[in-house]
Amino acid sequence: MQIERIVLAGALLFLAGRAPAQPAAENVKTAGDTMKNVRVLTDVPVKQWDDTMWFMSTSLGVTCEHCHVGQTYESEDRKAKQTARSMIQMTRELNAKNFSGRVRVTCYTCHEGSLQPKAASALWNKTPEEIAAMRKAQQEKQAAPPAPKQTEPLPDAEQVMANYRKAVAGDGVKTIHLKATVATAGRGQIAQAVEIDIELPDRLAQRATVGGAEIVQVIDRDRGWAVAPGRIIDMPPANLENARKQVATLGPLKVPEAEAPRKTIGLETIGGRTFVVVESLGARHLERLYFDMQTGLLYKRAGDTHTPLGDYPYENVYEDYRDIDGVKVPFRTISRSTNDSTSYTFSEIRFNQPIDPARFERPRTVAGK
Repeated sequence: MQIERIVLAGALLFLAGRAPAQPAAENVKTAGDTMKNVRVLTDVPVKQWDDTMWFMSTSLGVTCEHCHVGQTYESEDRKAKQTARSMIQMTRELNAKNFSGRVRVTCYTCHEGSLQPKAASALWNKTPEEIAAMRKAQQEKQAAPPAPKQTEPLPDAEQVMANYRKAVAGDGVKTIHLKATVATAGRGQIAQAVEIDIELPDRLAQRATVGGAEIVQVIDRDRGWAVAPGRIIDMPPANLENARKQVATLGPLKVPEAEAPRKTIGLETIGGRTFVVVESLGARHLERLYFDMQTGLLYKRAGDTHTPLGDYPYENVYEDYRDIDGVKVPFRTISRSTNDSTSYTFSEIRFNQPIDPARFERPRTVAGK
């Protein structure tokens, strides 16, 4: 069950922090057009389905199995699915009647990451350590230096992006080999060790250890699958779209094409360093990129992904940049979502090494099946 959840959730094992999917120009297909037994969210575009399910999952602090049985997502075997439908109808009606259809009441409004909504305020339960941490954070905030004064006009967003590409110098990278160890704080089971081969722009083969079991996950252009103990799991098209977009974020340049035009909105001081903030506000997401004014390198991607049921935040922080064959890459990435924080520490990054074509071949059978 756990393995199917990880694979079919549509997010790569390596990436817990979720980047927004990009829009496509073709006609929009909805869940009602293409999926079985969808009764309420029939109008949700297929390419937003994964994000919408993720929003509900994190809002209630549950996994897919809370409503679904294994890979048979159309099954009605769990009462929680009927309850979820009723709750979705309730929030939609509240928003329609009270907020002109704008999404203001969501799953998270009541649940706040917990399965059971809280009907009363909690008693004070802060430990001395938590109180000390709160006071320290307040003192640091009060003592933080003021935002740098803008003596000159802000740099143009396109120029900031050009400086970033120049600082990374990754245009010549065709293949990437990575090894990393993973640590997580929060719910869910995350890969403990990963080894990844990438052929840019759209092929990835990943071997991960999850709960003592080895899982191989492959994205091969317009198809994807996972090989788990005793079975092969094909990735549905709705999930493959997001997974394929994630391949680019493992490359030297961590910034995919924007949904909407980017603009520079200001300067921000973090840890004594000054960053220029570039924002993109589109129909599908709000994203802010923080670039180091001295090095031009990307420090953080943060924003909100919009879904028909509500927004969820994400944040990726890139640290410990090193020079590998003239290319600047971070050796530590911290991804934060609404339900966990996951850090990835790379032990090996190599560029333009030959990749065995067999890595991208779908096996016909697996051991134990």
